[in-house]
Amino acid sequence: MRVGVQGCCHGILDNLYILAEKRKVDLLIIGGDFQALRNVSDYHGISMPPKFKRLGDFFNYYNGRNKAPILTIFVGGNHEASNYLDELPYGGWVAPNIYYMGRSSVINVGGLRIAGISGIYSAMDYKKGRYEGLPYNYKMLKSIYHTREFDVLSLKSLQKPIDIFLSHDWPRGIEQHGDVAKLLRHKPFFRNEVERNDLGSPALEELLVELKPRYWMAAHLHTKFTAVVHHNSQEDDGKLSCSSKDVTSSGFSMKGLNEPSQERLPVEKEQNDKSDEEGSNNEQEEKQDKKQSTNRDLCRKESCKKEPSLSSSDQVTKFLALDKCLPRRSYFEVVEIEPVEIPDSGAPYMQYDSEWLSVLRAMHPFQSHTIEQDPPLPSLEVVKTLKRKEEIWVDENLVKKDKLGIPRNFCQTAPPHSRDITENMQPSSYINPQTVAFEILIGLKERTVDSPPPVKNPNEIVL
Repeated sequence: MRVGVQGCCHGILDNLYILAEKRKVDLLIIGGDFQALRNVSDYHGISMPPKFKRLGDFFNYYNGRNKAPILTIFVGGNHEASNYLDELPYGGWVAPNIYYMGRSSVINVGGLRIAGISGIYSAMDYKKGRYEGLPYNYKMLKSIYHTREFDVLSLKSLQKPIDIFLSHDWPRGIEQHGDVAKLLRHKPFFRNEVERNDLGSPALEELLVELKPRYWMAAHLHTKFTAVVHHNSQEDDGKLSCSSKDVTSSGFSMKGLNEPSQERLPVEKEQNDKSDEEGSNNEQEEKQDKKQSTNRDLCRKESCKKEPSLSSSDQVTKFLALDKCLPRRSYFEVVEIEPVEIPDSGAPYMQYDSEWLSVLRAMHPFQSHTIEQDPPLPSLEVVKTLKRKEEIWVDENLVKKDKLGIPRNFCQTAPPHSRDITENMQPSSYINPQTVAFEILIGLKERTVDSPPPVKNPNEIVL
């Protein structure tokens, strides 16, 4: 599979899709700062100086005028429309064909097992609950995008192999497994953090050591950086160690990774004021999923070679961080990745991950909506024990009943951008029907009718 990897997005989608189509990618993943602003009232949900706030391209994908031509998956960063993403804590569609990974999650796409975590690390907020709610004060506007121990613990309980891990932040210490001298020549102000072993997230360092994914993609620090982590040389203390063989002057060689890309952004397209014909987007996308699944099976039979699985003695993680989306920056790469395990013929192209659903059920009693994490989090071993019990429920109620396919159930909650919505209007809080449907699916909530209907016409909304 040709996977397009984008660093920080910062609301630039039109030009990104032109480039991704030119490079003929099958899947696009974005490492955060996506900025899914639906209308200008969402400015109140993004942490950013006012002079830098702009609506960007996303609102035209939300209102249906534009359609993402490539399946797009992203995690949240530290510059997001946090009020919108908070409607989808488990993940979901922010627009047709654009999928948010949630605060943390694992999904399967074309046989690739993709895990992700949103936000950046802050020691001050790491052990807190998810207490933020609209309207956000200054403190909430920052803390809402800070990674929580709850999500890290949930991911650490995973035991099956991961193909791609996607984050915004870097794992702490990752620079020691690449060309650190070159990094410091390009970003000399990183030197103090590198010397203190303080560059990146200690929580993600734990995840990297625990999960050992085949690939790790990140963004945030606005520079391209590559590294290779040989896990057999790691100390058994949850931290990255560095040996001389890990650090090379030439940096990193990733099979299937193109040379540094500094392509100029395409000329921005003219905005088209006429809306596209709506049609039945969700039904069309379901058909597209089936077609992709069939094409994938044919491709594997004809030419695709299965990569050998790594033994526990030679596990390697290939790390790639990219710059932000600007001219003459290394912000986009294409990586050829094939799944270790070929999915069953006819399986949905996008699927929920059964192990992750077991984790969500196991961790649900420990969710906290107060500033203090209450109840206290259990140990990792307790979580793994609880997860094993929940795997029985998931297998009986979802796996055996073929209910793992991710539905194309995007719907608007907030009204799309219009002249009637101004920057001084506070955004409203919405219960997203996707979240309700997901909680019902995995048995966290009884079937109710408390979710709002999809927004069809902004003029019907009383502001």
